[in-house]
Amino acid sequence: MLNQSVTAAENVKLIAHQRWLFLLILMLMSTAGLVGSDVYLPTLPAIGKALQHDPHAMQLTLGIYLFGLSIGQLILGPLTDRFGRKKLLVLGMFVYLFASVSCAFSVTYSQMLVSRFIQAIGACSGLIIGRAIVGDLFDAKEAGKIFSTIFPFVGMSPAISPVIGGFIGYYFGWQATFLFVGLFALTVAILAVYFLPETLSEKNRQSLHLLKVISAYPKLFFNKKFIAYVSVPCTAYIAYFAYIAQSPFIFHANGFGERAIGAFYISLSLTYVLGNLTGRRLLNSFELDQVIYVGFVAFNLGGLLLLLAGMIHLPLYMMVASVSILTFGNGFLIPLGTAGVISSFSKSTGYASGLLGFLQLGVAALSSSLVGPLSKNSVLNLGIYIFVTTLLGIILFAAFNKKSEGGC
Repeated sequence: MLNQSVTAAENVKLIAHQRWLFLLILMLMSTAGLVGSDVYLPTLPAIGKALQHDPHAMQLTLGIYLFGLSIGQLILGPLTDRFGRKKLLVLGMFVYLFASVSCAFSVTYSQMLVSRFIQAIGACSGLIIGRAIVGDLFDAKEAGKIFSTIFPFVGMSPAISPVIGGFIGYYFGWQATFLFVGLFALTVAILAVYFLPETLSEKNRQSLHLLKVISAYPKLFFNKKFIAYVSVPCTAYIAYFAYIAQSPFIFHANGFGERAIGAFYISLSLTYVLGNLTGRRLLNSFELDQVIYVGFVAFNLGGLLLLLAGMIHLPLYMMVASVSILTFGNGFLIPLGTAGVISSFSKSTGYASGLLGFLQLGVAALSSSLVGPLSKNSVLNLGIYIFVTTLLGIILFAAFNKKSEGGC
């Protein structure tokens, strides 16, 4: 067990002796939000039937969850700088646990939506505090190594979670998928209590100045450099979450069961991780912006192929193949766009990171909520939606990425 009352420097030495456990906890914290969003996806049609609600409206259960994750990042960021990391993490995981149980025993659509929002607020603690802990303990180079170690596992979560959820839903019912998420939250909480130190010392904690927090975000939001780089991961999120919110219904309408639907997501995470590894290698020879444009090539190609698959009524495996190419591009765009935001605003990294996370998940929530009524189980309509998004991404990046306007 790690000593909870030592300095950050001493904690680095202690963590070195239990590095595998520290990395495991970070990995679980980083995937907490994704587990909550992805495990239940194959059971969406069954949930709609059980709650006697329009199946097409069930995407809102994903949308409101993502909205909660995005709002939570703006709220928890200043709170964790004021009150420390560990207590808020444990509290957040217990909120995550109890909200997951509430989801499992929901009997109305309204109860499910409220429970999903609260569930997201709890899950958000793992997402934002995990990054903060690494920032507390390590310099930029070592932090990069830590993130590079856990990132492939995080990237595989969107593939593994629906597969797990598909089998759990098939054998035990949709309620069991939420109980699984609750067990996940409890596991993280227990590991944090016994093995994770408090990494933010009392002297480094900041007081809460609400007006300062509020005024900083608009200044960032209207900065051209910020718009350029934030548009990269945001459009990637819009396209990806539109697909994962609508695709279960397209598969279900074509006769696929929950287990098969879960398996369809495996290729997406494989190509996403491959894109990340390829992009990182290309950075050895090319500038950041050049590699981002390479990512946009795959991103736009995937969107175009999806549109063509819908236009000429190709088999569903072509839809999966097209989106796999798109997620290969996402493997470039999400980490490199994030790096562009952070490196351009080194004097206000915390605010930039918080606003970036809010916008990423906010547009993902909006996208997953809108795509159902707009696409109506049509591959063509989904293809139009996603292809327009891919074009928007490269246009915004090219238009606003001017060297004349620096970071804050």
